[in-house]
Amino acid sequence: MSDPPTRAACHRLADWVLAEGQRRADLSRLIESFAETANRLGLPLWRLQYAVQTLHPLDFAQRWQWRQGAGMVHSRRARSDVTLPEFTNSPIARAFEGAGEMRRKLEGPDPPRDFPVLADLIAEGATDYLVLPVTFSNRQTNAITFASRRKGGFSEDDIEALRLGAKALAPLFEIHAVRELAGTLVDTYIGRQAGRRVLSGAITRGAGESLRAVVWYCDLRGFTALSNALGRDGLLAALGGYFEAMGGALEAHGGEVLKFIGDAMLGIVPLPPDCDLAGCTANALAGAFDALDRMAALNRTRLARGEPALHYGLALHVGEVMYGNIGAPNRLDFTVIGPAVNLASRIENLAARLGRPLVVSAEFARSSGRAMDSLGRYEFKGIPGEHEIYVPRREHLPAPPPSATPTPATVDA
Repeated sequence: MSDPPTRAACHRLADWVLAEGQRRADLSRLIESFAETANRLGLPLWRLQYAVQTLHPLDFAQRWQWRQGAGMVHSRRARSDVTLPEFTNSPIARAFEGAGEMRRKLEGPDPPRDFPVLADLIAEGATDYLVLPVTFSNRQTNAITFASRRKGGFSEDDIEALRLGAKALAPLFEIHAVRELAGTLVDTYIGRQAGRRVLSGAITRGAGESLRAVVWYCDLRGFTALSNALGRDGLLAALGGYFEAMGGALEAHGGEVLKFIGDAMLGIVPLPPDCDLAGCTANALAGAFDALDRMAALNRTRLARGEPALHYGLALHVGEVMYGNIGAPNRLDFTVIGPAVNLASRIENLAARLGRPLVVSAEFARSSGRAMDSLGRYEFKGIPGEHEIYVPRREHLPAPPPSATPTPATVDA
């Protein structure tokens, strides 16, 4: 074992952070290197945990835990966990609330057990436990904890070295937190692929590219009546369930949600130049069938609760789209535009008239190579030519009532 640090050596751990910390671009690697360096400098560190509050729609915190000889573990705390006793009665929760530095000596016949985690640490042979606040420039308080197994625990010089090291780490932790926040925000509000493009510098109006993609367009039917019947909370719950079903199915099959437009959703499944077109479009169709299954499950749940079923339409089309930034100079939207998007939305409107939950264009039908049934040829206002519309064959797809099947005509959709 290395010799304990002298008082002059207390600054060496912080000096390492200042000299080497920024070279560790990965947060897990930074924490692991910090812990290993602490041991190399003579600090009896057995366990380190860093916990940070996060702005995320699903999670309220993340943590990184290092154990000597076991490496790193990264985990997230769901927002639903914030009220669990496991968290509320923990040193991390107290630190988040601003409790400041806490230390518990865990040796002796009657060590403190005011937090449940202390009993676990004692059972694993811990002799000392230290909690230090990690405060960001916005006054958000996070926490870093250290545990030792050495007889006698941490010395006062050890504690000072850890304090200085944690203070040096705080700005680096904040940089990583801001990067994480930026990624979360663009993933949540723009979409993962579009968000990564924005973070990579595609932020000027008109920046973009043309690409071939499956265009996915869906919306709810009878939305106005639904709004009046359900009230605000019921409507938000219905929209949340609907978008979760549709968006989850799309993303599970390689697609990306680009935009929510009231009760409608626009997404794409990109088709790389070297992809097998039949395979890629078949995958998008599998996503559409998955969406129908998810909506069926959602409606069963709603009906069991005495809530009205949600009726919807989904259209798939294959075509060239412009994928990029559009909008005002200081208010941009990263989305897709072009005739293919327009046609997909018109086809979806037609689906409502046909009483079909899922329809596809002729271009999609040809690309997929699957057997489909034609619903006829239609003209759409503002879009040249006639367009044949198909319904994919699937046993559980409901057939439209006879009165809902129009003769081929110009559809003002």
